[in-house]
Amino acid sequence: MNNKTLNIICFSPFSGRFTGLSYSVPAMIEVLYRHSEVNLLFVNSSNNLSLNNKVPTLKKSDLVNSVTKFPKGFNKPDLLLFQSTYLPIHFKYANEAIKKNIPYVITPRGGMTEGAQKQKPLKKKIGNFAFFNKMVKNASAIHCLNAAEAKDVAKWTDCHFVVGNGVNLPSQVLINNTEVARFNITFIGRLDLNHKGLDLLISSCAHAREYLKNRGAVINLYGPSINNSKSILKNMVNDFGLKEIVNIHGPVYKEEKEKVLRQTNVFLHTSRFEGHPMAVLEAMSYGVPCLVTPGTNISEEVQNTNSGWSTSSSPNQIGEKLIEITKSSSKQIIEKGFNARRLIEEKYTWDIIGKELLKEYKKILNREGFN
Repeated sequence: MNNKTLNIICFSPFSGRFTGLSYSVPAMIEVLYRHSEVNLLFVNSSNNLSLNNKVPTLKKSDLVNSVTKFPKGFNKPDLLLFQSTYLPIHFKYANEAIKKNIPYVITPRGGMTEGAQKQKPLKKKIGNFAFFNKMVKNASAIHCLNAAEAKDVAKWTDCHFVVGNGVNLPSQVLINNTEVARFNITFIGRLDLNHKGLDLLISSCAHAREYLKNRGAVINLYGPSINNSKSILKNMVNDFGLKEIVNIHGPVYKEEKEKVLRQTNVFLHTSRFEGHPMAVLEAMSYGVPCLVTPGTNISEEVQNTNSGWSTSSSPNQIGEKLIEITKSSSKQIIEKGFNARRLIEEKYTWDIIGKELLKEYKKILNREGFN
């Protein structure tokens, strides 16, 4: 393939402000758009996000029946990108791409992992049979966010590549703030008990309660309530006698979230399944080491780079790791924080991710003979 400018259409839904998708996809679009080799049209298939830049955007209400009727320059796209899974509107345009021999890439963002497939399994089976299997079969590639997700995707197709999410590096990072009044352990994300494993977390805190008290530790959970989860979590905290240790808060954004991260000693993510959790990457970019479960799909990397702690999804095992953390010296925690920051600098800035994605897209177009 020559060095002509690529015309790319990216389709993505946005179901709410406090989701990883609503941070990662705009950032991905913006970094691709900055490349001189790319013209990009963003199609917001749920109507509730506007990008704060010059990327041309179509909302769901603006959509037409065929890509051939899209704005000039995008009515003959070189590549389609579908972010997320199980959206009939995405299948509609994928089906057209199949008929017109337009290559496309699916980024399931955890939706094809074994854990995700176990959520609402009947609906997933119907969706797979009705349209998703065909969409996967005809995709030029599946874009996986990490090696663990790629293992699950390999059960569907051999055509996949791995490029993670990214973050914008914060400046003036204070690695592990030791001047805060208490030892702060933090979770930031949707308060989804099952998906984020918050039920496991509360049980694990009960297991480690005395050690957490002796360390002067406090665990703060920040995020929006999902299906009355905030009330359920508060009841669990009361039932386990954790009122002095665990606090439930609403969501935090921008400067408020930055302040929370700068006062965090250890970040928690006990998810049962994920794609590539933005919350963990962001915490690590601030030099905060993380405690993660295999379902986060980043536990091996955290363990191998000494950027935190990995554990199984067993409440007792999570509790044992919390005890280990309470016994760690400030020096050990700070060292892990430095390693976390270094990992982000070397692999997960958006500039690095954008270059890797563009390289993969070109491979696809070269392979399929597009000029």
